[in-house]
Amino acid sequence: MSTHAWTESRVRELHDELVSLYEPVDRVAEHGADPTAEPGEGVRQLVTTILSQNVADANTSRAAAALFDRYDDFAAIEAADHDELAET
Repeated sequence: MSTHAWTESRVRELHDELVSLYEPVDRVAEHGADPTAEPGEGVRQLVTTILSQNVADANTSRAAAALFDRYDDFAAIEAADHDELAET
C-alpha cells in the first residue's frame, strides 16, 4: 500500500517524473491515441471506464451521457456535491 497522499502537487510531480524517465508521448496512433481527439477525451474515456465498473454494461453509456450532460467540465464534476454526483 502506498504511503503517499495523492494531492494535486504529488500527482503533478509523478507526471513530471514519468515524462522525465520516458519522454513525452506524442498523440499518435502507435500509442493507441487518436490524434484528432478533442483535449480531455482521454479523461472522458477514463471516467467512462470507471463508470463501467460500477454499472451494468447497458447503463454505462447512459450514465456517462448523464454525467457529461449535467456538468460543463471535469472541474465541475470534481467540485460537485457527492450526493448530487451519485444521483446523476
